[in-house]
Amino acid sequence: MARAKAAAVGAAIIAVCAVVALTTGIATHGVASASTAGACQLGNKSGQIKHVIYLQFDNTHFRRDNPNVPSDLEQMPHLLNFLKGNGTLLTNDHTILISHTAGGILASLTGLYPDRNGMTVSNSYDYYGATGVPAFTSSFKYWNNTVAGGNDPLPNMVTDGGATTPAPWLTYTHAGCSVGGVSAANIELENNGAVTVRGGPTALAAAAAAGDTNIKVASVSGFSLGQAITVDGEAATIASAAGSIGTSGAGGTGVTLAAPLTSSHASGTVVYGTVATDPTGDVTSLFGEGSEAWNEAKTSQLALSGTAQRTLAQTDLVGIAIHCAQGPSPCSGNTNARPDPATIYAGSDEGYQGLFGAKYVNPAIGGSGPGNGCIKATDGTNITDQFGQCGFPGFDGALAKNTLGEIEAMQLHGVPVTFAYISDAHDNHVSGTAMGPGEFDYQQQLKAYDTAFATWFTDLASHGIDKSNTLFVVTVDEGDHFAGGSGTPDPAHEGSLLYTHAPCAVTPATPSCPGNQLGEITTNLKALLPAGEPTFDLHFDDAPTIYVNGQPNRTDPAVRKLEQDVGGAMTNDPFVNNGESVRIAQRLADTVEEKTLHMVNADPKRTPTFTLFGNADFFFQASNSGTCGGSTPTCVDSKFAWNHGDYQDEIANTWGGFVGPGIAANGVDGKTWTDHVDYRPTINAILGLSDSYVDDGRVITEALDNKAGSDGLREHDKSTSELGAAYKAVNAPFGQFALDTLIASTAALESTDELKYDSIETQIANLTFERDTLAGEIRAALNAAAAGSGKLDEQQSKDWISRAQSLLDRAHALAVANPAP
Repeated sequence: MARAKAAAVGAAIIAVCAVVALTTGIATHGVASASTAGACQLGNKSGQIKHVIYLQFDNTHFRRDNPNVPSDLEQMPHLLNFLKGNGTLLTNDHTILISHTAGGILASLTGLYPDRNGMTVSNSYDYYGATGVPAFTSSFKYWNNTVAGGNDPLPNMVTDGGATTPAPWLTYTHAGCSVGGVSAANIELENNGAVTVRGGPTALAAAAAAGDTNIKVASVSGFSLGQAITVDGEAATIASAAGSIGTSGAGGTGVTLAAPLTSSHASGTVVYGTVATDPTGDVTSLFGEGSEAWNEAKTSQLALSGTAQRTLAQTDLVGIAIHCAQGPSPCSGNTNARPDPATIYAGSDEGYQGLFGAKYVNPAIGGSGPGNGCIKATDGTNITDQFGQCGFPGFDGALAKNTLGEIEAMQLHGVPVTFAYISDAHDNHVSGTAMGPGEFDYQQQLKAYDTAFATWFTDLASHGIDKSNTLFVVTVDEGDHFAGGSGTPDPAHEGSLLYTHAPCAVTPATPSCPGNQLGEITTNLKALLPAGEPTFDLHFDDAPTIYVNGQPNRTDPAVRKLEQDVGGAMTNDPFVNNGESVRIAQRLADTVEEKTLHMVNADPKRTPTFTLFGNADFFFQASNSGTCGGSTPTCVDSKFAWNHGDYQDEIANTWGGFVGPGIAANGVDGKTWTDHVDYRPTINAILGLSDSYVDDGRVITEALDNKAGSDGLREHDKSTSELGAAYKAVNAPFGQFALDTLIASTAALESTDELKYDSIETQIANLTFERDTLAGEIRAALNAAAAGSGKLDEQQSKDWISRAQSLLDRAHALAVANPAP
């Protein structure tokens, strides 16, 4: 799964939603409870909408990656036909920069570009510590968690002024509607962090007897001289003498203790070092130290890797949540409900509650059976982790059958708004190896996804949840570049559209990869640069961000030299012309262009020195991959073959489908230009709700029927659509303004003529300042029109469109005059 590599107030509206008490009679979900939706207010002026179901895939394509192989969506005809046959499927949609799961999902959920939601680099990012040395942290944290506690106390989800980004469920809970989340980024717990452990947990590699002063352990990593440790429950101390920490394994020299063991311990029992509370762990942050959940998470973290106990806290506490509305809800009278603190007042819950983790959610939505209550997948099996424990199946286990089953149970038990994630079909969820387009296992996974959707649509309809009363929104977080050849016909399976790909093995004698092979080119960026570069860290990626120690100014001579060297670096590409040498950099952006691309947020510690947008076959690291022999700077890693994060069109392009009341039956719309931030305002417009903050996106009026949305948006349909297109062209990270200035930025950073560099950078900064002013004016007007508090003036719209065109023309002229090398 790609995860691995808003206080808002709802406006009151007319209709009152009541989820009808339903008896399913279907074994997959048991008996639905009576309505607990209370005064949920959803729907357009007709009050038709009773449910909102939002799904976001990981890396799932509308476009074909191989012209001879049907695309991902084409291989899920029940979903594809539902979207294009009942509503509008937008296929000229786009992700954000930098394009990864966290950024793509969070831009969609909030309607805010990365500079206003915090995730300017994801799925992880660096931040500068007090000493000026960059450190690494994950983007995936619960919504109101911080970057790194005392090291960087600002919110992980940071917005204007350093505040916490408004939580996306608040618009709906304030309108009386409970909101469920399944695997969607940061609206549920993202990790089971309760403690930090220095040394282990690891296993005794050989039995230890009472009186022993040396123990054999599977790993000595993390242990230190004189450290207090625990051996199978017995307290011990590592000796302080040099050499007391030796080598790993049953045949290694092991760890020497300061005193003999008092008890015997079997091989395979657990050994761990110093344990401390992790204040930034999601479990500590939300549940608090010493709570039942915290103690469970601590026990889980101290268990051996690969065991059911180690996985249990994630299964019980992570990835699933319900944010309850006030009044009747799944939290009502539920002793497992706890305060839901992500509200408009820092540190306050305003009386709202939530249920966090399958341990507490599943019993409230019809779960029954072993453990904490099992919910059924669409195929009738229990949703479990890899050890058969009922609950969250893991982010990689968020298969269609599991995610769809969980949200259906929520919808049937008083949770009328759900946001959910479905893991990709590119990864082989069985063997873990990469697959190319047309491979048998890849197609079988898509077939299983399609079967899950077929069952789910039928099951929902049997409970009265369908396009007549439900707003369905389905999209994807990002596109991908396939690093590999076209493959060869697969003789092991019938069908002309089945292909096979082999791992690529490069040697000096055979430096290229034949057309049937695959694998990203893992690259040690530092090994491609000359000696004497400043010390820097980089975020491993197809589009790595570079963080120079000390966070020097962009004009620092050492920074400028590093940018020039990165721009000129070359290495072999095994997928091109017998392994010929190619440039690794295709685009470069420093802090000037990063601001243009919405990559500079309210936390100054996170701003990269510069960003390398690379050749999309490459994945850049700071050291040699384990599969690269000796000092070889590049090799092909066949475990990964789908790159994203970069600027290339196949990565930028995504899709989104809308079905339900208020949606026009347009079928496939490949013309209207949209991106992820447009989903939030469009959903709100259809529901008759408004956020308390200004969205960066615009209502996709082209997808609405002639009755949906406010009068202020509908009054001048043509000019509203034209204004929306102009706004996206100048403001979107993948809009024409950004792509043209990125070309000029590349020329500036690679240039050794500092006068040229200064001139181009100044022009980009001035154009961006003008862009920000214009975009701010248009954004405010579009938000007011969508909320019904204003309407668009046609003459003013024409003036804005003219100003936007002038900006586009000047940015393009700058790119033409300064082409990327």
